[in-house]
Amino acid sequence: MKKIFFIVAIFIGLSLSSCKKEKTPVACFTYTGFYSGTNYIINLKNCSKDADHYDWNLDNPYGADIHETQFEPQNRSYPPGVYTIKLTAYSSSEVKKSDISQTFTVN
Repeated sequence: MKKIFFIVAIFIGLSLSSCKKEKTPVACFTYTGFYSGTNYIINLKNCSKDADHYDWNLDNPYGADIHETQFEPQNRSYPPGVYTIKLTAYSSSEVKKSDISQTFTVN
């Protein structure tokens, strides 16, 4: 009986130690931009860590916000105004996530 208990305890210990602990992602982005006529063109640089996929909430001056899931959205055009961009970075299981927002003004 002691042998069976010992073998079961070893099996459980090995099972638990082989499980990978999922890291919490850290959302991070920067942007660069330039004027094209009266619009400001934004290019986003994703610097997130330990993330598997992304949801960008791109403030839309023309109505409902735009959501993008690509790694780095490019060439987003904004007329004069104040805008907020939010990035949510998700772990592969989507159990863990991280958000960051940045606001910018186009004159």
